[in-house]
Amino acid sequence: MSSTQNLNLICGCGQLLNIKRYRSVNITIDPELKTKVFSGAINRIQCPKCKINIKIDEPFLYQDQNQNLMAWVYPCESQVDLEKEIKQIYELDAQAMAEIKNRFGENIPPERFQEMSQIKMQAVKGIEQLEQLIGKMT
Repeated sequence: MSSTQNLNLICGCGQLLNIKRYRSVNITIDPELKTKVFSGAINRIQCPKCKINIKIDEPFLYQDQNQNLMAWVYPCESQVDLEKEIKQIYELDAQAMAEIKNRFGENIPPERFQEMSQIKMQAVKGIEQLEQLIGKMT
């Protein structure tokens, strides 16, 4: 499921704006968001008063269950070290899987654990890198 947060911003012209910021986008459940992501419209708003485009440059999680893909999409200008982020993602994922097994292992079928372990966790900078990643997977 996609996750959003409503933010109130004040444009440089003084106009109060309300933007729906996507924290995660699941294109399997919400396929209409795929176009929004790849057109660059995600986390972006145009001020109705001065017509300037404002973008929220924060990472969001892109999920495609058909491709077994979860990717953190960072802004192109981000100073984040992607290799370090991917390593941390995998460490947290391993901890989460162990906790799930400890708490719910007997109630979750083994094939579900297998499905969860096949998810490819990634981190990219910008939509162009996300497109390249998806292109490599198909």
